[in-house]
Amino acid sequence: MTLPQEDLNTNNQESLNTLARAIAISAAQGQFSPILARCNYTKLREHLLQQLRESCTMEFLELVLAPSDKSIYDIIEAKVAQKRPRAIIISGLELVNDLNTLLIAINYARDEFGKNFPFPVVFWVTDEVLKKFIRIAPDFQSWAATPIFFELATEELVQNIKQTTDEIFAHVLEAGAGRFVGNAVLHLSSSHRCKELASALENLRHRGVQLELELEASLEFVLAQGAGSATEAAKQHYERSLELWRQCYHLFYQGDRERTRFQVIERKGCVLFYLGLWWRHYATQHRAEYDQACIQVREYFQQAIELFQQHERPDLERKFINALGEILQRLKQWEELEEVANRSLQLHCSVNQRQTQKGGVKKHYHLLRLAQAHGLWANVALSKSACSEAKKYAEEALRIQASIETSGVTDNSQESHQYLNWVLTYYHEFYLLYLARSLVALEQKEEAIQNLERARVEGHHHHDPLLYIDILKELRSLYYEQGEYLKAFETKQEYQSIEQSYGFHAFVGASPLQPKQQVTNPIISDVDVLGSVTQEIAASGRLQDVECLVEQMGRIDHKLTVIHGQSGVGKSSIIQAGLIPALKGQAIDYRQVLPVLQQVYTDWEKELGKSLGEALAKTVNSMFEPKNLDSTVAIREQLRNNAQTNLLTVLIFDQFEEFFFICKDQEQRQEFYDFLNKCLDIPYVKIILSLREDYLYYLLECNNRLVNFTAINNNILDKKILYYLGNFVQEDAKLVIQNFIEPTPFSLEPALIEQLVADLAGELGEVRPIELQVVGAQLQTAQVKTLAEYQAYGNKEKLVEQFLDAVIQDCGAENKQATDVILYLLTDDNNTRPVKTHTDLASALATEVKALNLILQILVGSGLVLRLPTFPNEQYQLVHDYLVPLIRRRGDVELLAKLKDAEEQQALTEAKFNRVLSRRLLEARLAVGVVAITAIIIALIARVSQTTNQIVRLTASSEALLEADWEFDALLESLKAGQTLKTWFGRWTPDDTRIRAIRSLQLAYDGAIERNGLQGYDKTLQGHDKTLQGHDKTLQGHDKKVFSATFSPDGNILASASEDTTVKLWDHYGKHIRTLRGHEGSVTSVNFSPDGKKIVSASNDKTIKVWSREGECLLTLKGYKGHVNESECPLAQKRYKGYVNSVGFRDNQTIAFATNDKTIYLWQLDNTDTFLKIFPGHSGGIYSVSFSPDGQMI
Repeated sequence: MTLPQEDLNTNNQESLNTLARAIAISAAQGQFSPILARCNYTKLREHLLQQLRESCTMEFLELVLAPSDKSIYDIIEAKVAQKRPRAIIISGLELVNDLNTLLIAINYARDEFGKNFPFPVVFWVTDEVLKKFIRIAPDFQSWAATPIFFELATEELVQNIKQTTDEIFAHVLEAGAGRFVGNAVLHLSSSHRCKELASALENLRHRGVQLELELEASLEFVLAQGAGSATEAAKQHYERSLELWRQCYHLFYQGDRERTRFQVIERKGCVLFYLGLWWRHYATQHRAEYDQACIQVREYFQQAIELFQQHERPDLERKFINALGEILQRLKQWEELEEVANRSLQLHCSVNQRQTQKGGVKKHYHLLRLAQAHGLWANVALSKSACSEAKKYAEEALRIQASIETSGVTDNSQESHQYLNWVLTYYHEFYLLYLARSLVALEQKEEAIQNLERARVEGHHHHDPLLYIDILKELRSLYYEQGEYLKAFETKQEYQSIEQSYGFHAFVGASPLQPKQQVTNPIISDVDVLGSVTQEIAASGRLQDVECLVEQMGRIDHKLTVIHGQSGVGKSSIIQAGLIPALKGQAIDYRQVLPVLQQVYTDWEKELGKSLGEALAKTVNSMFEPKNLDSTVAIREQLRNNAQTNLLTVLIFDQFEEFFFICKDQEQRQEFYDFLNKCLDIPYVKIILSLREDYLYYLLECNNRLVNFTAINNNILDKKILYYLGNFVQEDAKLVIQNFIEPTPFSLEPALIEQLVADLAGELGEVRPIELQVVGAQLQTAQVKTLAEYQAYGNKEKLVEQFLDAVIQDCGAENKQATDVILYLLTDDNNTRPVKTHTDLASALATEVKALNLILQILVGSGLVLRLPTFPNEQYQLVHDYLVPLIRRRGDVELLAKLKDAEEQQALTEAKFNRVLSRRLLEARLAVGVVAITAIIIALIARVSQTTNQIVRLTASSEALLEADWEFDALLESLKAGQTLKTWFGRWTPDDTRIRAIRSLQLAYDGAIERNGLQGYDKTLQGHDKTLQGHDKTLQGHDKKVFSATFSPDGNILASASEDTTVKLWDHYGKHIRTLRGHEGSVTSVNFSPDGKKIVSASNDKTIKVWSREGECLLTLKGYKGHVNESECPLAQKRYKGYVNSVGFRDNQTIAFATNDKTIYLWQLDNTDTFLKIFPGHSGGIYSVSFSPDGQMI
């Protein structure tokens, strides 16, 4: 039903009077009172507010919310601190980016509003905001009376729609193909104006009003602009608009409504063009469909140009034709491109000076399009190998652009200036690339490199990643050709990282995984960098780990987290591609999270201050003003300021082992530890350290040695602080591969994924993330997509060998042999990865130190080799054991012969040196005393070195034994190392060796005491028996170590499980009853059923056996041995993959057992068909399982 204009005005006036009375009454009472005023239209609200200002006798404070605001309470508190108002009126709720969080905060702080704000607060809301208010903040909303409603008359609604659509089409026709005209250009305030239009349309339909056909078509186009650059809703609006304009075209083309006919042509052409832009943006977000989407772009652009040509509108054709040329370039359709480039030049050269506005933006855009036409011709010439012609056109395009840059712009709009500068920079990259390619063909390569470097520095991959990648590939090729191998390698790494970030490549090789990024190009869409967090987290392949780490950041009792794991498990990837994007999208305790990433430690104070400043500058609601953050005092002060401005700061120190490599002096490290300790005392500051697990022992310096970490109870290696990252289980690896390939043009058939994961897992049963990336990258390079192609190609070793070949090639042809030698030296005959110093490698190579350094930098940068932080000589080690046999097989006879020659040459050199030294010593016979003293010093140094090496060997042995779960053997080795440290020579051991030995001893001790107290290292069982008058009882009988022991429920029988493959039963006097034999491996766990009639045992032979008390084996459950093919081994066969570490009864018929395949299984003995339940989810092997007393929890 439609109300007359007069009635609506009367209703609005009455509602305004009601609002004024409500404000006055609440203000007079001096109490908090929320008032909701509902109005869907900004202009109407502004008109009403003006009336309220004029009619209201008391002053009130007006607050307009910013899009980044998250707490109304904090805003009001800050505003009323100096002077308390009689009332507050708040608008802009519909503009807030995270309205849900803001409303949650309002509801949470409801009582605080009542206590601290004794005055009325008016909230202007739209229908959408009101619905969210009721749903999200019901407690707060219940305080308010019925909302006060305001409406617009029908004529005003229609007029508002017409004015807005006319304004938007005017912008679109003015911009042409030069810019996407959307929310950012039209100031639609996060689509709010479009929402107003949609609300107006809904109101009109409710009132039974039908818009005219051309107005409805225009409105659909505008609604598409507000729906998002590449959303499905936007596409549907565009298609609806196009259909309506086609109807208009048929209605008015033969009529006499000339003005309307021109409008139909113009606006239909705009809709066609913007449908093409929709597909253009879709192509950037869906790389798997890139080519097909670009074809759609071409079709719509072509239709728009043909429409303008058909109706003789060269003015419009000129504005849009270059976009068609650009898409033809991307499709490499050179003949069609030549036609378009020729037409574009004709159109733009035909424009005389009088037709363009002198000065100002219009003339500049004409020149910009003219330069683009020359750029198109330059590319056409390159496709024909007409290099001189291409050079001429590219230089002309650059000259025209230079004239724009130097002539200035008379338009005073800052936004116009910014956009023009952006578009000049963007197209500058194209022209520099075309010029460089022509110069390469003309053998002017130095000049080509200069132009490409300029494009690299001035451009940005966010604007057009394909263009930027092309620039880097050209540059890499030129650097490599000129022997600049390190520059070529670094450039290659850069473009490979960009390819993975934007979905061109699924795998990134051995480089860290990068977060998914979006193209931010205002020519094809609104610049919007939000909405990619989910993709980025999925890209890390460790969603569960990311969620756990985010949860830890939200806990008050969790100030410090230490992420550790082997090299290559993806620590940097999970931080950069998972954790940081997730934290940026989080509000923790109503605070915006500010992650600050630090990876450089040469001058850590300066670098951290720089990283903190950059992070603050990118923060939406930051009050940050640039200042010097070059000292720990300034950084800590800024962290305290962050806490006061509603920020939660997370300092992330990635690749932290580099810190120990750089900061060798104890004083340097202590300065950092002091800073860390003080940061832990600052509210709303969290710290994450990420490092390889073999450097964890360095952190022992923090445990009340160099600094007193009271915030973490001086236990930096507490289990609550440590967060372990391991390899992928097979099922997770399959999901990771699917996540990687889904958004890219590369695909793998399911059968290949199954086989690939099985091959990567091997006997380990787990997939190393780095190996998955390396093999995946080679599959993509070779375009192997099916299982048949994979099998014909070879195996995973063949793919890894290709990766090795590519890295060796990156070092340069002349360095190939030296690179092979270095890799071979980093292996040994035992198929292990020996650590080699820089001196060791240099002495084995007949090459210059410069070449050696180059090779090592590339090997380290590629992820093949680790650089170890040791002093005084750098050490190097292969990154993983799986590379060793591949490298050993590559060592041909010629290479081995040359290595032997090198060793002989080294021996000859040493002999010659010794002869010279002997002669010099003889010549120094008058200085015998000095020589003797020197000899003593040399002998002492040698003895210290020998002692240090002995400690290192014992420590390494302890660590290896502990890794294999031989805790007591590890403890013995660590004790030997500790005793050696106490000797006179041990006192001179370097700090890093000492810390490592102490850390190893602590870990071994902790591991030993965590074992069951009844485990006997000396093959005996010792227990305290009260029936024997307090004397200890020792039960002897096992041939090897005892791993588990347990009493029967009645206490009369003790069962013990041993490494000797047996279970022994003893009575309560210690007398041996019987031995249960049948296992083929160490028996790791034993337990009684609640009725004491059954015994269950678990073994490293992957079996579980159920026995009677009389020793009869009742049941045997077997796990898989070797490779597991899931498709051939269903769950009904009750198989599991790992060793069983622990087993126990829930009741007399149900047992649970834990394995090192990260899973707990529940098995019902009387059900031979399937497991009762499977509990996956652990990130490592499970060593103990137990039921709650009521049997309801495990």
